[in-house]
Amino acid sequence: MKINYTDFQKELNKQFSTIPHLITECLIRHWFIETQKINAEIEVPYYRSKAPFTPIKLKTGKKTYIKNSRFRADLYVNGEDTVIEFKYHRQTKYSNIATATNMGEVFNDLNRLSLSDNEEKYFIYVFDQKMKDYYEKHSPFDMLKISEIKVGNTYKIDDKKDKVIAGGYAEFKKVAFKFFPKRKFKDFDYIVRVEYANKICDDYYLIVYKVD
Repeated sequence: MKINYTDFQKELNKQFSTIPHLITECLIRHWFIETQKINAEIEVPYYRSKAPFTPIKLKTGKKTYIKNSRFRADLYVNGEDTVIEFKYHRQTKYSNIATATNMGEVFNDLNRLSLSDNEEKYFIYVFDQKMKDYYEKHSPFDMLKISEIKVGNTYKIDDKKDKVIAGGYAEFKKVAFKFFPKRKFKDFDYIVRVEYANKICDDYYLIVYKVD
């Protein structure tokens, strides 16, 4: 799938400069669909035991990892065989968003995408300045640090990541592997490539990863 990052970025810049307090993950997904002019479905199950056809195709031998009705893809692009997950993290006056829990949510989506056998798989991530600062100071993963990444950078996700987080991050691990029978990176082996990275207005950031 060829993503029009110029139009998507332009739309995000416009919306975040005018109504940042009203933006939700669903709106970001909507603006993506609108700017890409695609035929898409939302909330598509990763596992559908009784249906004759499931758009999200699982890799051979991996069904036991993802046989859960709660696993639904944010977006499936018809005609492109492309699966996309979205995540939006920002602080509000009611919550402290910059936590290991949110970092775990990112990897829960990435782990899930890695198990699909679709042609292309993307993770679109928008987050605020506080989350950016948290990653710069506390993340053991360079792929989440704006100061470290460049478009084209690749990161291998495998059992070495278990060693990186062995000294802590209990809440991160709990969320990253939620609903998976096995809860370690050694059960996964995939590559994440940075497809796009940019700042949105003054206090927000956009990163798009492709999962292989």
